[in-house]
Amino acid sequence: MGKEKFRVEYTTLLKENQKGPLKEVVRASELRPVPPEIRVSSFNMLDKMDAYNLDGWWMGWVTGRKDGLKYIVHFECSRDDYD
Repeated sequence: MGKEKFRVEYTTLLKENQKGPLKEVVRASELRPVPPEIRVSSFNMLDKMDAYNLDGWWMGWVTGRKDGLKYIVHFECSRDDYD
């Protein structure tokens, strides 16, 4: 494995057979640091963010609020909105 690739073991994703954590080799550019703890009230409309959804981190932006407690995020890759 070259310096530009790393073997990772996920804590929240399982292998297809559901027996043990998923392990794979990824490029360095795909690795992300542990996200900082941010107060929920600190996001503004159209802020870009990485959000954890459907077992992974995805790039998106804030498009609204729901019930004053949750944010609605639009994800670039799927063009879907989630709260």
